[in-house]
Amino acid sequence: YSETLSLASNIWAHVLPYHKLMKSLSHEVIDKVFKRLMRLLEQTKGNSRTFDVVMRAITALLVNTPSYCPPQHHIERLLNSVRLEMHESSRQPIMFELVQAVIARKFKLAVIYDIVDQLQEVLIQSQSDAARKHARETLLVFLQNCEVNSKRVLSHITFLLTNLAYKFPEGRKSVLTMLGSILENLPTSILTAHANLMFMSLAQYLANTEDTKSRAALRRVLHLLLTRVKENVLATFIEITSRWIHDERVSVKSLGLRVLDILFDVLEGRFSAHVQSFLPGLMHVVMSAEDQKVYLKDGEIEELSPEGDRWFLLYQTLSCLGKIMIHVPETAVLLVRDHTSLLDKIQDHLLYSHAWIRLSASVVINKLLFSEFSDPFVSSSARIEALSQVFCDQLRSENINDEMSDVLVQNLARVGQLLLERAAEGEVLAVSTPVKQKKEEPILTVMAKSTRKSRAVVRTHQLELKEESSFAKLAHNLTGVALREVDHPTWIKRKIVFDWFVRMGRYLGHGDKVQLLLPLAVRALFRTLERTDQPSAAQELAHQAKDAMRGLVGAQRLSDAMAAEKQLLDTKRAMRRKSAKELIISNPAQALNRKAKVHKLKRKARQRKNAAYKEARIGGLSIDPNLQKRHKF
Repeated sequence: YSETLSLASNIWAHVLPYHKLMKSLSHEVIDKVFKRLMRLLEQTKGNSRTFDVVMRAITALLVNTPSYCPPQHHIERLLNSVRLEMHESSRQPIMFELVQAVIARKFKLAVIYDIVDQLQEVLIQSQSDAARKHARETLLVFLQNCEVNSKRVLSHITFLLTNLAYKFPEGRKSVLTMLGSILENLPTSILTAHANLMFMSLAQYLANTEDTKSRAALRRVLHLLLTRVKENVLATFIEITSRWIHDERVSVKSLGLRVLDILFDVLEGRFSAHVQSFLPGLMHVVMSAEDQKVYLKDGEIEELSPEGDRWFLLYQTLSCLGKIMIHVPETAVLLVRDHTSLLDKIQDHLLYSHAWIRLSASVVINKLLFSEFSDPFVSSSARIEALSQVFCDQLRSENINDEMSDVLVQNLARVGQLLLERAAEGEVLAVSTPVKQKKEEPILTVMAKSTRKSRAVVRTHQLELKEESSFAKLAHNLTGVALREVDHPTWIKRKIVFDWFVRMGRYLGHGDKVQLLLPLAVRALFRTLERTDQPSAAQELAHQAKDAMRGLVGAQRLSDAMAAEKQLLDTKRAMRRKSAKELIISNPAQALNRKAKVHKLKRKARQRKNAAYKEARIGGLSIDPNLQKRHKF
């Protein structure tokens, strides 16, 4: 009658949660049901389906009838059977639920501790994700019902910390997840009693591990720990971190910087009280760092000394300085006023041979440029001109990712705005900034006279940029970058240049003033728009920038500028063809070499064109542009 017994037990499993609404379910009835379920459990161990249903019914009875106290010897016999069959994977879920129900009822039985010890092994060694999850939940219920100074809590936490370096990643992940659950759910009093042990063990493993996923999980666990502990314990951890950063050993200093990075997210605005204690250690790393130029290319390192280049330590330090600028903006005043040499060193690191250092240094300079306390830093025209040249040099690198491109275009746009505001050529563009004017919306005024003749002269100057002006040099450098990249399959640099022209046009904000940038912007856009061998992403970026410039200067002005650029380009090409014909007569060998070079460039252009067509295919055939346009693919 196994089917009938399973059905009856299943009915009780669904009925018992509603026992409070059923007056007929007295203690006597519940006791009778429990004892019958226990006898049935002994009789159906061989039938897995009936056994599971009976176990589920007993669990429902223990969970939903708190006023009923079952006989302790029955519970002990039940847990002994669970302990013997703990490692049977098919029955683990229902057994773990039963153990949780028994622990929640606060039964004081020795067999419970034996089961919990087995749970620790299942939590780490089991190959089943579901089994590890149920084991973590059961162990958490046990720890939540322990006393504050219980040695069992210390024993289990020590076991988990010891297995942080477990050899298999699934086990390490389960341990870190369990520690996170403990930090989230246990009372603060228990966490405070064991906070020092957990902090030192987690920090030590953070310094030693090379697994990226484990390091990210460790950061989350440490963040939880620092968030949950009391203020006096947190102050102790901050002091320990400061000592690590001031240590001479590179590994210890690197560990301190990792923990400091976590403290930023924990303290946020409260970190201002600790800036002075950390800043000397950070300054020492930046000032003592030297670019050993040991890189074959960005990311490939050839160590020339046993210590290595220490580039990662510098990267950590600059990243921490950038976060300090975010959470404590007043740090900009301290750096500009008392640590000018530090800013000069960071500016030198903008051209470091490793791309990560260039990125982190660019972020620090970005925070300084856009800080509301940055007036002393940006007041020097020489520094702004030097930064404009450095950012243009950064743009020549082949290792520019999306994050670097975003920071670089912001820095270039801000430097361009500062060059316009501080332009010495008053006849080109004069800048008048009222006292209460915001930095992002300066008022630009054209120096105009009352007479018609002087107005005509000013308008002429308004339409042209002086070649010797710093802003004109920056615009010409960026235009040259866009023109050179046309012959390469990449487009990230052109994205930066196009975005810079659009931002500067919006900054100027008026058609007559944007006319200053229009010739160079059109020159940068025209080479990409006229060629068919460019990537679709580059074409789309150029069209977006063209539409933005049309909205700023008007369709007629943009059309005239595009026509003028086309005429200039045609003239240069005609002169080039004429020079080539004359060279055939005067120097045939040189003409032959030049012709071979031209054919080589044409082959590369055809290859890029074919690659662009292959981006969209139907049935293995390239789509004809006219057909693509007609059917709107």
